Formats: sequence, C-alpha cells, structure tokens
Amino acid sequence: MLFILDFVRQRKIQVILFGLDAASSNVIQAWVEEGQLPTFARMLREGSHGILKSTLPPVTVPAWAAMLTGKNPGRLGYCDFSERKDGSYHFGAVNLPIFAQSTFG
Repeated sequence: MLFILDFVRQRKIQVILFGLDAASSNVIQAWVEEGQLPTFARMLREGSHGILKSTLPPVTVPAWAAMLTGKNPGRLGYCDFSERKDGSYHFGAVNLPIFAQSTFG
C-alpha cells in the first residue's frame, strides 16, 4: 500500500478513493492499534477517513454503484447481485454494462 501513497504524491493527485467492502472499522482500528497494519495506520494518520452509511439493502452491488453514481438502488434498477430481464421473470447476474449510467443526475 505504500506504493499507492507514493504514487499519489508523485502524480499530485488530489483525491484517491480507497474502499473496503464489508470491512469492519472496529477490527481494522484494533489491528492498527496493535501494530499489525502499519500502512493503514499511515493512511489513517495522513489522509481523511470516515464510516459511510450504506444503501438499503446494504448489498455490495447497489452500494458501490450508488456511491459512484449518486443514485439510489431504486433509480439504478437493482438491489442485489441479479437483475430482472426486461419483459420476463428471468433473472441474470448484474454485470459491468449496467454501471454505464450518468452520474449524480
């Protein structure tokens, strides 16, 4: 992870988003305090961090998509790892093309 911090400094990047899906901040913080995660300790010390509220339902696919687009799961059209095929009762797996939506609109 140190290479990420160095890369950011060399490129003069203003913002980098680093997300941990399903990670418990309590566990991460305990490991940081025990010295088991020195790079996380550095990122917490030198960067900004916080705990985000998830979507309803709090599921990976709609949560990340909502964060990236600013749309809730209802506007995105899916609430889990599957999506209903138009005009049918058949379901398929959510895949990358559905993420090609305009953001914050």
